[in-house]
Amino acid sequence: MVGIGGTITLVGEIRLRTGTRIGTSEEEIEIGGLDNPVIRDPVSGYPYVPGSSLKGRARALFELAWMKSREIEPDVFFGAHHNERHECGFVRREVYEEAKEYLREDPPWLENGTCPVCRIFGSAGDGIGFSDPGRLEDERRGLGYDPYGRYRDPNDAQELSGVVDVKKEARVAFRDAHPTTYTVNDVFERAGEPTEVKHENAINRVSGEANPRSMERVPKGSRFGLEVVYRVEDGEELESDLKYLMSSLKLVEDQGIGHSTSRGYGRVEFRIAALCARSTGWYLDPGAGEGFPEEEDKDEAADEVTYLSDLEAERYEIVIRARDLEDRAYLRPEEWVERLDEVVGELPWGR
Repeated sequence: MVGIGGTITLVGEIRLRTGTRIGTSEEEIEIGGLDNPVIRDPVSGYPYVPGSSLKGRARALFELAWMKSREIEPDVFFGAHHNERHECGFVRREVYEEAKEYLREDPPWLENGTCPVCRIFGSAGDGIGFSDPGRLEDERRGLGYDPYGRYRDPNDAQELSGVVDVKKEARVAFRDAHPTTYTVNDVFERAGEPTEVKHENAINRVSGEANPRSMERVPKGSRFGLEVVYRVEDGEELESDLKYLMSSLKLVEDQGIGHSTSRGYGRVEFRIAALCARSTGWYLDPGAGEGFPEEEDKDEAADEVTYLSDLEAERYEIVIRARDLEDRAYLRPEEWVERLDEVVGELPWGR
């Protein structure tokens, strides 16, 4: 049974190591204006990192890594979705015969009966899959396609009824990341503008004709407040989920985010200052909690989190702070993975 045991919030910074562009579009391009602007907050006018961009990039890279680790054919793993995104339970007709071998009993992308991609990042399926043959037969009679080109066959669905359901709400939520006070007061002020304009030239290989273009980027050295909320549903999956979440962030570090990552844009670094936890008991009776362990340096940890975010850190039941490091004691994702045993042991779900 799915339930909510509480939440864990990762708080830290996204640091830009190169100029980064997460773009938007202009309805009208003025003379002399930019044709490739960055996305900006409409109130402050400052650029920000949308949570949707960060989550989408983290999911896409984790999917590729998980598929490779399980030696799964891409056509089968991504054959479930018209956008070539993995979702459990669906396959397209052209890969159906190959997929049957995987789907009949225990698909190789499952881990202890669940798919880590879908359980962490969610699945946007319509809830009709091989795991629900009765509903499938009611809504799709005979052979055919749905609007996305996915294959429907009630008879084969009955055979494959052991496959997990496709519709899952994501356990993790990525908040929009806005520039920190340091970035606004130091980086943007020093540069004079919150963005830079990089002029590029695309050369036609045949004619040699130049095609100049201007790209707006957020400058190197800018920092954005990172806030990722993980919903605790199963204590037994807590450690592996946190590990995969940290791994997905590390993949984004190495692969980049946004536009033109192959040309040097979008190199980022994640620094996580604290993991802040609240139990379901806290939400139902704020302040009461369920016996979270106390930290001797909780006040100091709360100050650390407050510096980074608008979160009321002192109202969390436990704040596990990055310790024993310089640079405001931030840890990289892989360093948190190294101490996950210790971290999970401090949480009641992991006992």
